[in-house]
Amino acid sequence: MARRRRRRERRGEADHRLAKPEKREKRSDEKRREAFEADQLSLRRRRRFIGALAFIPLLGTLGCGVGIAPVCAVPQEWWFAIFAAVFGSYLGINLRLFLERRKFQREVASG
Repeated sequence: MARRRRRRERRGEADHRLAKPEKREKRSDEKRREAFEADQLSLRRRRRFIGALAFIPLLGTLGCGVGIAPVCAVPQEWWFAIFAAVFGSYLGINLRLFLERRKFQREVASG
């Protein structure tokens, strides 16, 4: 019995010895993380701006329905086309944000 206990104690010590203290990230990793965060922030700002810009064709379409004459000068199909283009850009930026974040997380996880 005492022999087993000693083995368990040694095994526990071996596991304890194998644990290495955490090292500070390398400077290149820090630079990569900072560049990633800056890019993400830039994309979020752009996405916010384009999202706000999408309300212009939407309000143009609704304005014509309400009876604002200058807005009705533009054909309704054009308003829809402008909205579709802006909304497509918005979705593209969202997709890019998602894919870049996922790629970065995979790189960090792999080492």
